[in-house]
Amino acid sequence: PPPSPRLSPAGRSRNVAEQSARASSLEAKLEAAETRARAAEESASEAEAAAADAVQQLKMRVQEVQTTCEQQEWELQEARRRQEVFTARTEAAAIAMQQEREEHVAALACVREDNAAHARQIERLN
Repeated sequence: PPPSPRLSPAGRSRNVAEQSARASSLEAKLEAAETRARAAEESASEAEAAAADAVQQLKMRVQEVQTTCEQQEWELQEARRRQEVFTARTEAAAIAMQQEREEHVAALACVREDNAAHARQIERLN
């Protein structure tokens, strides 16, 4: 660079004052930028904490839903098992009732046959 011209003491004073003012302005801008950066970091940290909390709440809700589904599945299986038992008992009872009916019908036929035989004997005796 070309050699700088020599400044007078007043010029140097003015130059120092301008540089000092620029330095102060830059320091103020730097402090403002640092403040904004800290605020942004805090905001990001708060957002991250809120997101982590939301994720945790969702995980808890998913666990609740899974537990409910498992309970309902167990209840459904239990209800099906009870229904199968009821159906089997009902079918067994229907078969037993049919057999009992057939026995009664056969017994009634025997009684009718005996009555008819007795009636014939009574007629012979008359």
